[in-house]
Amino acid sequence: MAIRRFVLASLLISVSIASSVNAVTVQQEDWILSDGSPVLWLEAESLMENDGTPDDTGFLIVDSVDPYITTDQAVNGELPALPEDTNAFGGKAIMDMLGGPFIPTDMATYEVQFAYPGRYYLFAHYTMYNADGNINYLNEDSIFLPPSFNANPGDDWIGFEGVNVYGDPKTGDSRRDGWMPLGKTIVSKGDESVHNNVDEEFWDGTFHWGWFEEGVDNDANDTFIDGPGHGIRYIVTEDQVGETLTFQISAREHYSVLDGFLFSQSKRLLSRSFTQEELTDEVAALVDAAPTLGCDVDGNGVCDANDIDAMSQQVIDGISTPGDRASLIESPAPDGFNTWIGDADLNGRFDEQDFVAAFIAGKYLSGGSAGWAQGDFDGNLTFDEQDFVSAFIAGGYLQGERSATAAVPEPSAAVLLALGLFLAAVKRR
Repeated sequence: MAIRRFVLASLLISVSIASSVNAVTVQQEDWILSDGSPVLWLEAESLMENDGTPDDTGFLIVDSVDPYITTDQAVNGELPALPEDTNAFGGKAIMDMLGGPFIPTDMATYEVQFAYPGRYYLFAHYTMYNADGNINYLNEDSIFLPPSFNANPGDDWIGFEGVNVYGDPKTGDSRRDGWMPLGKTIVSKGDESVHNNVDEEFWDGTFHWGWFEEGVDNDANDTFIDGPGHGIRYIVTEDQVGETLTFQISAREHYSVLDGFLFSQSKRLLSRSFTQEELTDEVAALVDAAPTLGCDVDGNGVCDANDIDAMSQQVIDGISTPGDRASLIESPAPDGFNTWIGDADLNGRFDEQDFVAAFIAGKYLSGGSAGWAQGDFDGNLTFDEQDFVSAFIAGGYLQGERSATAAVPEPSAAVLLALGLFLAAVKRR
């Protein structure tokens, strides 16, 4: 405890942080469906604030291995989210845990890169769970979407020059213009069926495709009006190809569950091209065939702290070397994270916020397993004083982003002094 108090007091200047993992989803050049449509599949659980809890985003990451159990106050409650036989890609999804905000509040942020410019329509793979005493899903079926990439799903709608669902010019005037229901009318190659009764075994962890076509229309007072809403479409310009763009959503109704988003240059995927099952198979084939990024050690399609942990385990098992691990951390993307040893939140910098992130995880001297995001900087999958030694000796503390530094600096006198004081505290302990 003395060591922990010393480090917190001497190295940290902030006690709050929103952990960012910066998992960028990159559209591959061969991500083209059999109807000729370029697409990008975005896993919902790859949100940047990826600590798995709803504290920062309003969404809980749920899975079929350790499922969340829904409320027993619902007509159809106490169900696993997600069930063992879920058809969610990767067995994971995100679940809206707020419920009821009338305007966008907590937001989940994603980062994407496109290989093809153009207009993209938005489809989603979703399910929902009953959360109340109603026998339908009318209170568990919506989120907020943004007007464009690099925009938030609230205030950025006001003044946005877009189009309505018919393609006519429309200017946003409400923070709620991105209100998007999760449709209960399911389309499968043009055939439609409605599913809105909790007694039907249709939702509850079984995911279906839907087109997010039109936002609910609201006036300048954030009041619902019966008019054509904004057409949901996202433009990628030639200049934006290869750039990292943000896509941000906000929670609205409790127990909406999202497996992922499919950006497509065709709006007719379900009305003309594919059945529900065919679209699932097409997306699965693209994801499975996608080349693995060099930094994606665990092979789940994104590069995050889990990949550093996977590499650490490979070093322990003798499959890889400490040099391989250092290269993963320090090399430029897409082969590495282009950052410093000690950058727990993977934002490209090693500073006091990384100590906050590591200590908040509660693994320091616990004897339990710890990963990179929980303070394991030396790669032995625990968090102790040696991790600070490794991080400080690497020389990146308070040096800014690695890409902006020509060479690895020698540790400054101040950093060496802090390290010396820390080690002295360890010995006194």
